[in-house]
Amino acid sequence: MTRFGRLDVLISNAGFADRTPFASLTDAARTASVEAIQGAFFRLARAAIPHLREAMQPRVVAVSSFVAHSFRTDVATFPASAAAKAGLEALVRALAVELGVP
Repeated sequence: MTRFGRLDVLISNAGFADRTPFASLTDAARTASVEAIQGAFFRLARAAIPHLREAMQPRVVAVSSFVAHSFRTDVATFPASAAAKAGLEALVRALAVELGVP
């Protein structure tokens, strides 16, 4: 903030692809996906909110993945990553509404 004076855009690109099938997925592996993908965004966004509220046109961007929307038998599924990325999309939309971002 000292160097540039303000924060206009928040961009989050955290994540990893966990290919573990649903039946083999452990609680720890699911939690790791949620923590890496949603947790990183949550902490980053929470720290950025006061600064974004001061921006004239704040923007929030988070990189999701096809795995949050692709459920076909001919494509590998990523249950933990898919759930975490879908939740990330909901978090971003909720923050955008709070900030008044169109």
